Amino acid sequence: MEKHLLLTVSDDASSHSAVQFVGQFFSHKGVVKITLMYVAPNPEDILGTSGKTPTGEKRTEVTRQSAQYQKKGRAALERAWEKLLAAGIPPSNISTIFRFRSFNTTVKDIGQEGEKGLYDAILLGRRGISRFEEMLSDSISKQILEETLTVPIWINREIGLERFGVLLCVDGSNPSLRMADHVGFMLAEEVHPITLCHVQTKGGPDPASVFRSAQSMLEENGVDAKRIQTQVLTGSDPASAIVQETDAKRYAAVAVGSSGEEHRGLMGRFFMGSVSRSLCSQITGASLWVCK
Repeated sequence: MEKHLLLTVSDDASSHSAVQFVGQFFSHKGVVKITLMYVAPNPEDILGTSGKTPTGEKRTEVTRQSAQYQKKGRAALERAWEKLLAAGIPPSNISTIFRFRSFNTTVKDIGQEGEKGLYDAILLGRRGISRFEEMLSDSISKQILEETLTVPIWINREIGLERFGVLLCVDGSNPSLRMADHVGFMLAEEVHPITLCHVQTKGGPDPASVFRSAQSMLEENGVDAKRIQTQVLTGSDPASAIVQETDAKRYAAVAVGSSGEEHRGLMGRFFMGSVSRSLCSQITGASLWVCK
């Protein structure tokens, strides 16, 4: 079944980490459809002419800046396109979107496209990550994201070579099961093993019950039971335990759902929670998948 990914691109080389991950992770590249998206600053906003018809020198400057941003954006999209082709993604599976920013932040444009386009995931590189983190200081923007952004996000920071498998962190919550559903859908035709990981805490749920629910979700998506393993971790710092497990086993991706007390939304409570924020800032080498 086709997987449709929205991959954000910038003129900064850091955005290539998401491109690199896609090229390395998927073995069945023919079912991977990728839309590359570049969001450029809006010259009319910069020059204070938004909502007005620019005239004279301002019109000339808007035209000049628009051409400049388009040139940079098209070049960045072409570089990402070429890297995907080199990684084996069929050219017919790649499309591009260039647009000038419609909102006061690039993040909102990405989020709107992610929802409208019915993508299976939004992929961010390091620059995209910092933009999302900046949103957390804006309560209005955070509320918008909490209410509208339901597409899983793959955060790609310094992707490592020769990594394999997915560490699926589960706790029995609904967000955790939704992430299991997402992992199952994305990996049904792949060969990556999936390790169900539960960090045992005092008074927490029975790991066996948690694993049964998550495994059932994976198998419903077509994942062979032989590819599924389980791992119980302990420790006073769950995030550190997950990071250590990820590094020790060299997983390609770590998948988590916002859970526990973090039910207010993906970009709100998820990243504000101590465990989740630690994962976002500490995990390198592997892709971090998060969902609401």
